[in-house]
Amino acid sequence: MNALEFEAAIRKAITGGTVFVNNIDNLAPVILINFYNLENCSGDGATSENNRFLFSIRGFRNSDHNPVKVKTEQLINSAYTRKRLRAKTTSPEKMVEYIASYCNTIIAEVPQKL
Repeated sequence: MNALEFEAAIRKAITGGTVFVNNIDNLAPVILINFYNLENCSGDGATSENNRFLFSIRGFRNSDHNPVKVKTEQLINSAYTRKRLRAKTTSPEKMVEYIASYCNTIIAEVPQKL
C-alpha cells in the first residue's frame, strides 16, 4: 500500500467526523492526519480545535513507496479523552484499521465539545 492508497483507505474507513490528510503530494518523512470529531468541519476556529486529534504516520518515502511497516503517534488529543492512541508500528493496511478503529470509537463514545 503506497501513501495515496493509504490516504484513500483512511478516508473510507473512518465513518464520521472530518478528516484532513496532509503531505501526500510532497511527502516529507511524515504524513499528518487531522481528525475532527465534527461533521462538515472546516478545520478552523475554537470549536474545531476543541474536537481535534492529530496523528503522524512515518515510513512512506514518497507517494509511490510501498513500505513494509509504518509508525503512528498521536500528537494532539484536544478532547482530552482517556483513550489515547498508543504509538504503534505495523503494516500500512493494519495501521488503517488501527487508526480508523480509534477514530470510530471517538465518534461513538466522546461527546463533541461545542
